[in-house]
Amino acid sequence: MSRPLVLLALVLAACNGPRQVAVRVSIAGPDSAESPVPGAILIALPFDRDSLLRLLESRAVTPRPHVAELDSLYAASRQPFAALSGASARISSIRDSMLRPRTDTARLRSELSRSEADLAQARRQVDAIRGAIGPRIDSLRRDVTRWENSTYSAYESLAAPRIRGGGRQGAVPDTTGPDGWAHVRVPPGRWWISSTSWDVSDPNRYWYWNLPVTGDTMRLDSRNGTRRPRY
Repeated sequence: MSRPLVLLALVLAACNGPRQVAVRVSIAGPDSAESPVPGAILIALPFDRDSLLRLLESRAVTPRPHVAELDSLYAASRQPFAALSGASARISSIRDSMLRPRTDTARLRSELSRSEADLAQARRQVDAIRGAIGPRIDSLRRDVTRWENSTYSAYESLAAPRIRGGGRQGAVPDTTGPDGWAHVRVPPGRWWISSTSWDVSDPNRYWYWNLPVTGDTMRLDSRNGTRRPRY
């Protein structure tokens, strides 16, 4: 085989072989700035898991239970948790400022004192709302968990042929490092990457991503993720 043909064969083999995809996960903080998410679990699948979940939900005998009541309870607790998160972020910012040279230390100490008082008040409000509605939320969530266990029980059996049909391996997991980056090695073919992360301003919601792999670098952030309730 001539040298040009050998080089062409090597290029084609590389194109058809496994590839490494760099993935960064970040979320918006209380100040709306994107921050990396360490320890986020990434799952690469050779099919769109959302379409499979929607199929199973369409076959459910009953819809997801208690959605309206849980939404109402979550709304009641959102403001106290947001106040707690905001006060905590302000305290961290003030303490960082106090470490810088040539700062107005007296002013910052006054701001720190006020923010610490706000934090203490926010904690009292959060404790009160948890005591008032927490048990009801836990009870409703147990019903939702039973519904999910029943509704999605056929997930693995439906996913298996979608994997075998393309002659591909199953889920490819990885975890982001301290900088929010992970490197996922995926075989040839179409793949989707899914992940979740906490919502820093609302413990009753989380960030969710399920995106097709379209290049060698992916960024999962607040622009292409969705915030979902924790039903």
